Parts: sequence; C-alpha cells; structure tokens
Amino acid sequence: MSVRTDVINLNVTVNGDNARNQLNDLRKKAADVKNEMANLKKGTAEYIAKKQELAGLTQEIKNLTALRNSVTPFTAEWKKYDDQT
Repeated sequence: MSVRTDVINLNVTVNGDNARNQLNDLRKKAADVKNEMANLKKGTAEYIAKKQELAGLTQEIKNLTALRNSVTPFTAEWKKYDDQT
C-alpha cells in the first residue's frame, strides 16, 4: 500500500475585501520578483530593472499599510481599514 502526500497552497476569498486582496497580490508579486532576482546576476540591466520593480511594489505595500496606521487605533475607522488589510 502506498501513501500519497500533496502540499497545496489555497487562497479563498469569502467577502471579496478589495484592499486585502490588493495587498496580498502585491506581496505575492514582490515574492515572485525576489525569486526571479535570485536567478539573475547582480549589476545586469535585467537585475536592476527587477530591483526597481521590487522597490515600487514595496512602496505600494507601505502606502496601503500606512493608510490603515494613519488613524487612531481601535476606532471605527481604524477597524474598517484593519478589516480590509
């Protein structure tokens, strides 16, 4: 008798939170760019382009989280942003 083991990564969107989905997509893209950069030689034009792309993605992630952190914690507005991100 053989045993089969599968590992899967599953993301399920229940309520369709747009901000949370956007943040997760940005994080996923940033991780993909980092993986691509690992296979490139530093200093090449392609590496520099990926580095700039990663910097842009990182800035967008910071902007979204800063929006949530810009309001007073545990207020209704903060909870709204926290639920979305």
